[in-house]
Amino acid sequence: MSAGDELRMSMPADFTIYDLALPNAVKVRVYLGYNPKTAIFASAKPCEPNRDASRCGYVRTTSSWDVLYAGDGNQPFIHVHVEGTGDDAKRTIHDFLGNFRPCAEKGAGLKCTDKRIFSGVE
Repeated sequence: MSAGDELRMSMPADFTIYDLALPNAVKVRVYLGYNPKTAIFASAKPCEPNRDASRCGYVRTTSSWDVLYAGDGNQPFIHVHVEGTGDDAKRTIHDFLGNFRPCAEKGAGLKCTDKRIFSGVE
């Protein structure tokens, strides 16, 4: 996130939702939980070439991206839904997805991996 970006977090049950407002009118919703809606990913492309889309896959329309990542072991799924139109919004979306890294709580803070899990999403 950059200065001026907005974030709202909610924890309605056994999952967490993050809503972000990014530059260029880009809206992001991140679901972190164990029961994602997977039906939209039936025809998903893999996040990285020559990889299995069941571990990380995405579906793209003209104005939205849905990306689903299955973590290792007992980690929750990450489902990212991003919306935006226009060339500036597309650049913002590619920058956001290309730099997305999973993080976990560590003490009073977060520890993020170096792996950019959606870097291959177009």
